[in-house]
Amino acid sequence: LDDFNGLSIDFLTSKDQIVSLGKIVSDAVKLNFRNKAFRKEMARWMRSSYTSGKDGLPGYAIKISGIFSVIFPHLISLINIGNWFAKRDFNNFKSAPTVCVLGANEDKLMAEVPQVSMPATNSQLNQITKSKPEIWISTGRLVERLLLEFTARGFDTSIFSAILGTEELLKKAQKVVDMTDRPEIMFCAGHALSGHRLTPRYGLEHKIKSVA
Repeated sequence: LDDFNGLSIDFLTSKDQIVSLGKIVSDAVKLNFRNKAFRKEMARWMRSSYTSGKDGLPGYAIKISGIFSVIFPHLISLINIGNWFAKRDFNNFKSAPTVCVLGANEDKLMAEVPQVSMPATNSQLNQITKSKPEIWISTGRLVERLLLEFTARGFDTSIFSAILGTEELLKKAQKVVDMTDRPEIMFCAGHALSGHRLTPRYGLEHKIKSVA
């Protein structure tokens, strides 16, 4: 791996920790769906299960198929169905055998490989500061490598980002994980019980162009 300064990785396998973190995810989902602007933005990104488009979120990606997937984007913008999403996410989250949490601390210097963060003390739990864009980029690069590695080894992964919206929920998550760093992103890893249909992707040449 490259030198990912300021990043840490925590792998959770304790069922108690995973369930507790899942409850925080559930609360975050409900909070997000109370926001009409959030629901409207999500509706714009939703696609039916019949889509051949290469962006957005097809219905089948969240286990919604058939004609209902055509109606679903409109339903999201009009009605708060956050409780349904929260219950679904909690059930999926708590069933995962492993949860990976990536944290960031801009004052922490790392050698070459991200280190597991040290347990947090009560005084350190409140020391969560917003990250700089450079940390976001580094986090994105690292999580991409981790997801590719899990996929190459035959595991399914799913990213959960709802808790990133509020500092209060971040602090709760930080305490559950027992980490001093600020949680930046987390994902579950395991084997899906049902078939996992991959969503369409743009070709690499569509996103990256040589300037040489």
